[in-house]
Amino acid sequence: MLLLGILVLSYFGAVIGQAPKWFNECVGYGCGATKYRHKRCEAKPDYKDLLKCVNQADFVHVTFKGSGKIKLPASIKPRRGLILDGSGRDITITGESIQLVSDSIVYRINFDTGKDDGLKLRGKYKNAWIHRCSFRNYDDGLVDITKGFSHVTVSNSKFADHDKTMLIGASEKDVGDVKMRITLHSNYFINCRQRLPRVRYASVHVFNNFFQDWGLYAVGSSQKAYVLLENNYFKISDKKRAKTAHETEPRGEDKYSGYLRAEGNYYTTGIKGKTNKSSRVSYVPYKYKMMKADKKMSVAIKAGAGYKSK
Repeated sequence: MLLLGILVLSYFGAVIGQAPKWFNECVGYGCGATKYRHKRCEAKPDYKDLLKCVNQADFVHVTFKGSGKIKLPASIKPRRGLILDGSGRDITITGESIQLVSDSIVYRINFDTGKDDGLKLRGKYKNAWIHRCSFRNYDDGLVDITKGFSHVTVSNSKFADHDKTMLIGASEKDVGDVKMRITLHSNYFINCRQRLPRVRYASVHVFNNFFQDWGLYAVGSSQKAYVLLENNYFKISDKKRAKTAHETEPRGEDKYSGYLRAEGNYYTTGIKGKTNKSSRVSYVPYKYKMMKADKKMSVAIKAGAGYKSK
């Protein structure tokens, strides 16, 4: 029995008493995911070993034995409380998507090229934090948050070379998404055509992000969504690009405009943004600090966004 216990603990560690130091970086609606009660599971950078870790139990902190590229032949839906932690490694995930559930955290992972969405947050779950990750070139969205998934923070991440980048609220029929609460801060969006994000019904706080060289528009609010847009930096370097930074008109099957309040943002020459103010848009129930939206901020956001191996 003693030998068996040692073997189990060597693969699937005992409860860790102390949360990682980077948990202190969390700001916004998604920080409910940082209540630490996890066991550690160290995976090789391959699909089968990763699958063993994420499916064994609730509240698993997955780290990696080495660097590498993991190709997912099928979508993964982990159990509650996953921490996917690429600290100290160079981990790239390709192929199919990962569908998160409640109390999930994804940290320092590179998502590069695949089918469907990079990360899918779908269904009536709560609490997720996506931090210091990179995303590019998926068939659908890079990160989509739909069907009631609430209390999410996406921070210090890079989104590049994509069309329909981030959808918050799937369709005009999903009126239940009015309960969704999302924070986006300190992210870098470069060469993405639209949906940075597109919001339907949900309440979304967007601050200190750097938007560069989008196509149709950057931020969109429709179907009576509430978007608070604070101290962001909007830059277009190509004169042929679209000049709409944010919009409130309905698109596609949408029937209603959205609400959007924009304060303290910086726009390079020629860029315009539409607003549709509501008193509810200004309310945020958590503490946060903002940088002034200027060139210095844009340089800092660009340098700090995305996955790094250390």
